[in-house]
Amino acid sequence: MAIYIDLPKAMELVDAAIARKGEDYVYPNWEIGCQYVDYAITQDKDGDVQRICRTGCIVGEALLDVLNVDMDSLSRHGTNENGVYDFLDYLRRIEAIDGCTVDAEEYLTLIQVKQDRGETWGEARQGAKEELNL
Repeated sequence: MAIYIDLPKAMELVDAAIARKGEDYVYPNWEIGCQYVDYAITQDKDGDVQRICRTGCIVGEALLDVLNVDMDSLSRHGTNENGVYDFLDYLRRIEAIDGCTVDAEEYLTLIQVKQDRGETWGEARQGAKEELNL
């Protein structure tokens, strides 16, 4: 079922993501670039290659945990490394979300930018709230 993301919903999803990872969590790949879905290639004992996907950056963690989206196909799609606007647009096109308000998009974008600068997730959330006077 698709969800509509307004500012309170965006804040709720970010709060839940931070609760899972911790206020002091720093996205480990911030220096080389964020991805909404991180993946690793592994080999099992029989030599079979497996691709393991998991949520990546703060927006990926916040949104993909509640959406019915195939993370493997998303990690192969071009929007995995794009900005928040393009990511949300992609989620709209595949009908994973019904839409997103401008203020929710701005909140998610600010948090993402701050995370991409190496801030902890708690600092990113606080900084976004301060900039938006929330």
